[in-house]
Amino acid sequence: DSLANEVGCYQFNIELDPQTSTKIFLYEIYDDAAAFELRRKASHYLEFNASISGMVNKKWIRLHQKINH
Repeated sequence: DSLANEVGCYQFNIELDPQTSTKIFLYEIYDDAAAFELRRKASHYLEFNASISGMVNKKWIRLHQKINH
């Protein structure tokens, strides 16, 4: 639902680590930090988090900033 329903989300990849099938990486690009914060409050995000809580051993968020050159 991120690409379809979140203003400011323009890339959302779900990637599997080829060396181990137990690690999944979500790669998301948003217009800015404010758009990402709105995403974290969205009902589909909260539902998703609740549904995977028993499957997640470790979760972290890293924010990056694009360098324009």
